[in-house]
Amino acid sequence: MTRIVIRADAGALPELGTGHVLRAIKLADALKLTPEFQGAEILFATREQTPFELGGKLVRQAGYKTIDHSGLEPNSKFELRSIIQARPSIVIFDRLETNAHLVVGLKNSGIFVINFDDLGLGRNNADLAINSLLQNVEPKQNTFVGYKYLILLSDKIVRNETRRVASKAFVSFGGYDSRQLSTYFLNLIPKIQGPDRYEIAISDLDSHDLSNFEDLAGTVGVISNVEICVQQRPVNYMQLLSTSDLAIVSGGLTAFDCVQAGVPAIAIPQYKHQLENIKKLEKLGCLKMGARNMELDPQLICSLVTGL
Repeated sequence: MTRIVIRADAGALPELGTGHVLRAIKLADALKLTPEFQGAEILFATREQTPFELGGKLVRQAGYKTIDHSGLEPNSKFELRSIIQARPSIVIFDRLETNAHLVVGLKNSGIFVINFDDLGLGRNNADLAINSLLQNVEPKQNTFVGYKYLILLSDKIVRNETRRVASKAFVSFGGYDSRQLSTYFLNLIPKIQGPDRYEIAISDLDSHDLSNFEDLAGTVGVISNVEICVQQRPVNYMQLLSTSDLAIVSGGLTAFDCVQAGVPAIAIPQYKHQLENIKKLEKLGCLKMGARNMELDPQLICSLVTGL
């Protein structure tokens, strides 16, 4: 039996969030449907100590078994040993950086290595490297670069006509809101003329902060005479997005989900690599930039939401 180990984390940390694990789960689901991997055993190696608990939870909810990598430093000899001990024939990494020692060590054990959006030196040694989002990499024979290699949450492309007035807006700033854009946008709603309902999806708040955010949303809703619905990690995430007239998002995978779903979007970058993707998508006419590069501009975002 073919055994595949997917190494990915999710957590409340900058440039981590949930995107890596959710993409990896989507990939695993797709592999199981192919003739080549129908009977394959797919395991997820993920850290589960604080602040990485969410990764294992998401994997188990999706029906996959985990290998606990708590306390194992990425790219260390201990991580290498743990993966080899699982005896996979294929290892898939979905993280920002692997090193050559790790990848070469796996290959020397007869393991086929695939890396997603890897900016580390390990990408050069992988059997297959796919850089769909992080495209500023040196061309190599093993590397495939471009948006056509994206793995998105939705399988369907929906062509929605842009409405003159957006009555419902979807708001989400990723699995980890590094810049606290959810609170930033919430405080702008009283200055916006447009949507009468906002669906705000958040994921990285503890119970205390979530309660405070919900209280603020309630106050803003009363002041602005709009309905604001706050949901933490909603299971119907894609349905909320695809049935909205407008989306205000960051520049991660959700921005591309907006494009695929045909939902007009305004994007604000959390990180510099997101800024580059937002610029490309705006140039293609897929969305609007809601900031002055990395600088937040309240007047700009208000005018864009009001005018779309």
